[in-house]
Amino acid sequence: MAPSAKCADVYVGYPVPGSFSYRVPEGMEVVSGTRVKVNFGGRNITAFVHAVHDAPPPGVELKNVLSVVDDAPVFDDRLIDLTRYVADFYLSSVGEALATALPSGERSSSRFKNPFQREE
Repeated sequence: MAPSAKCADVYVGYPVPGSFSYRVPEGMEVVSGTRVKVNFGGRNITAFVHAVHDAPPPGVELKNVLSVVDDAPVFDDRLIDLTRYVADFYLSSVGEALATALPSGERSSSRFKNPFQREE
């Protein structure tokens, strides 16, 4: 793995504790607050990026982020803090709480095209 590789910490919408780290391939832009596609448990799923680091943890082999779902962040640090509180209170995972907190249109794993928006 190249020493300049970035690493993204993501929450998944499953009942699992903590977050998971994935390698960000060269040329891909990933920022905190966006959703990405990752391989988790043999399935390609949508995950929520809550942190991006300049280097992966030493001695760990990471899977790659497959693609970026959003062009801009769909959540911020305040929503992460709220979902951490909700997850602790209701004994769920942060990823489950975050998936529930997003508006239903944002939960979709595919990009939404507004039929009323004029194309330029």
